[in-house]
Parts: sequence; structure tokens; C-alpha cells
Amino acid sequence: MYFREYHVNEIALARLDELSVEEFSKFENLDTFVVDGSALSCETLIEREVVMKTRLIRESFHYLALIRTATNTIRGIKAHSNKIADFIPLLPQGSTVIADSEFDADMHYRDAK
Repeated sequence: MYFREYHVNEIALARLDELSVEEFSKFENLDTFVVDGSALSCETLIEREVVMKTRLIRESFHYLALIRTATNTIRGIKAHSNKIADFIPLLPQGSTVIADSEFDADMHYRDAK
């Protein structure tokens, strides 16, 4: 069930992005994307050892997003990692991807070919 829901959400994000492209089609360089990671704070508290004392801190969910820069729309989103291979099928052919140096790895160049 989870895989099906994830796939449907992925299709919905891609369609929303495509509708934005149609709206902004008068602009150039619509196929430039940024890969960026971030985190959301949860309401759940977890115990962490900080300076040798146990503290309660908010749990966080780290994610990685593929964002079209011209329209500021999300093309894809997943749990954070430094692997962008899952985003490659979501990219239009000939797209430019901008990412931090943490993503500069040989495997990404192989995957992009």
C-alpha cells in the first residue's frame, strides 16, 4: 500500500510541476533543477546525549527535494541521502541539475549518462 501511495504522490508532484511549466513557458531555462536537503521538526521528543547529559530534543525528518528553479515547484521528494539516482527518471531530457558538493560523486556522473 505504501509503495502505491508514494507512486501516486510522485505522479501528482510531477503533474503539478508540468502545469507550472506550461504557465511559465514564456521564460527560458525552465529545465534547471536544484537538489537540496532540509529537515522538518516533529512533535515527538527523543533522548539525546549532549555534553554528557541526557536531554530531550525534537525528533526531525530529513528529506531531499528536487526543485525546478524557474517555477519554484517541487518535482520530487524523498528521505534524505546523498544519492540522486531516484530523481534522474523525473528529469526532462537535457536538464541541468545544481547540487551541493556533497553530491559530487562519480556514481552520479555514471547515473546521469
